[in-house]
Amino acid sequence: MEEKLFSISTGVRGLDRMLLGGLQLGAVYDFYGASGVGKTQLCLQISTLASSPKEHKVGGVVLYVDPTGSFRPERLKEIAEERSLDAEKVLSQVYLYEPRAIEEQIAVLTQLKKMSRKPSVIIIDGVTDLFLSVNDISTRTLLGKHLHSLCF
Repeated sequence: MEEKLFSISTGVRGLDRMLLGGLQLGAVYDFYGASGVGKTQLCLQISTLASSPKEHKVGGVVLYVDPTGSFRPERLKEIAEERSLDAEKVLSQVYLYEPRAIEEQIAVLTQLKKMSRKPSVIIIDGVTDLFLSVNDISTRTLLGKHLHSLCF
């Protein structure tokens, strides 16, 4: 019997159609684009929708890893209110972690593998930023290993 995967809406109809219904739980997605195109906005919107049982069957904890300092709780609340969701409840379901060094970012993901109750969604807003600030081959190799570990 095939297991039914839950999907989470991105909140963008066209993108959800391209993704065949939204983001599949257990999959890894990388939204890439120039600064200012809305990647953080999309991450905040997905966080809001993923944390709300009203919007999805999931309605679980979201781990938001923010190495760039772009997370804005007030914007998350606005998105929740625009969707008639309890903004405080949504915010209470989003756990923010702000690593400022490569080792810190890797450590939080390593700890996830040991947790008994894992978040429904993990968002890393700027997954490569800390790695790209260092210009040596060993760090770039570490980036490749880090990205690979996210898939397993």
